This record gives sequence, C-alpha cells and structure tokens, in this order.
Amino acid sequence: MELAFRIGLLVVLWVFVFAVLRELRRDLSGVGGAPAAPVMTARGSASALPSPSAGGVQDAATAASPSVPGSSGADVLEVIGGPAYDLSGFDQVVIGRHPECDIVISDDFASSRHARLFRRPGSRDWFVEDLNSRNGTFVGQWRVEQPERVSDVITVGQTALRMV
Repeated sequence: MELAFRIGLLVVLWVFVFAVLRELRRDLSGVGGAPAAPVMTARGSASALPSPSAGGVQDAATAASPSVPGSSGADVLEVIGGPAYDLSGFDQVVIGRHPECDIVISDDFASSRHARLFRRPGSRDWFVEDLNSRNGTFVGQWRVEQPERVSDVITVGQTALRMV
C-alpha cells in the first residue's frame, strides 16, 4: 500500500513537471532572441505590415494623418519609440509574440497571445483585453482585468503602445 502511494505520488509529480514544461515551451514557441528595442512585425514579416485587403495591418506611413491622441476613433497604433500601424478597416487585432498574431512583438515579457484590441459593434472606440498573459496588460498604470476603453498608453510586456 505504501509503495503504491509512493509510486502514485511520483507519477503525479512527473505529470506536473511535464505540464509546466509544455506550458513554457508553448509560451516561448516561435520566439527568437529579443532585440535591444522591441520590434513589431506582422505574421513574421520584418517590413511594414500588409494592407487590410491582404489580411494584415497597414503601415501608418501610407495612412491618412493620425487623429488626436486618445480621441475617439483613432486608428493608428504607435509603438512608443518605434513604428506606427494603421488599424482602419479592422475591428480586432491580436498582439503577442506568436507568429500568427496580427501584430508580432519581440518582447521577452510579452506572452504568445498577450492582448487583443477590438471595437465593439457600433462604436469607433478601441478597447483592450488581456488574453490571460503572465505579466498583464496595462492601460496607463492600471492593470486590465476586463475589456477597457483605450484612453492612455497600453503596456504589453515591456512594450508601450498608444493610439494616435
């Protein structure tokens, strides 16, 4: 009886270890070494994001001039200290390290699928939702616990973004 208990405990321990390793592998899959500054790409592209008709996000350099920061209906997402991307024509964008995300960031503190930006039906405002990331998503200094209207800087891992 005692031997069966010990073997059972050992099996449970190894199942736990493998589950943790599998989760870590899944979270880190498709991620290379992080550059000095976070870089955003779309679906593995190192260049500007594709246009909405191509299924990705368009580079803001080809977009109309951005609206006032934090204003209703702003469609340009800017990485502070990095590129800006036009989100017009999109109702939802997933941000994370995974190559299948709409906007891929190289940030070791971001999860594979970290956050989602979306518009509610009939609204021009963007909302942000944390996708159960390990380090959380922040709007300003407040952690996002439920979908929140984007009204300040969004922090995903160590990458700061803002709507302009």
